[in-house]
Amino acid sequence: AVGKDLRQIEGVTGVGSITETSMLHGKDGELIISPLFGTESVFDETFNERFEYLSQSPLTQGRFFSSTMSMTLLTVKLDERYQDPNMLKEPLDAIQKVVNGHLGKHGVTQVHFGGIPFIRHATLGLMQKDVQWLFPISLLVISLLLIVIFRRVPMVLLPLGTIMVGTIWTAGAIGW
Repeated sequence: AVGKDLRQIEGVTGVGSITETSMLHGKDGELIISPLFGTESVFDETFNERFEYLSQSPLTQGRFFSSTMSMTLLTVKLDERYQDPNMLKEPLDAIQKVVNGHLGKHGVTQVHFGGIPFIRHATLGLMQKDVQWLFPISLLVISLLLIVIFRRVPMVLLPLGTIMVGTIWTAGAIGW
């Protein structure tokens, strides 16, 4: 259900999990290629037997689950247009909402989101927060220094104006 709901999010082009990945399995001389879990699975074995296949298969061992089988991996691929970090907020929020909503119902207490899109989005947010605090504080400190050094209003406003113009041009160039 998590994979199905994740594929409904705009911009998601692929989902990788144990219900999405087909397994190779031989039974009665026949080769079966099917996901172990989910509605598309053709496996007749019990859940525990399928889980054992998953933990012992060389194709999935150490990939979707940790060695203790207490942690799982779910991958989500986003469309190329989300290379721009400014566009990531909506799909990442939707991904977190879907995953937390489904797993929270089943008693999962810890979910960790990672990967380049989450890192880009978080880094951009931290940088924006820093600029909102650091820029006014640095202007205040520079203003106080100019007042102490020059003690005349025009001599304080001219350097501050120069700093403001340079900062606005730099911010515009970065945004562009």
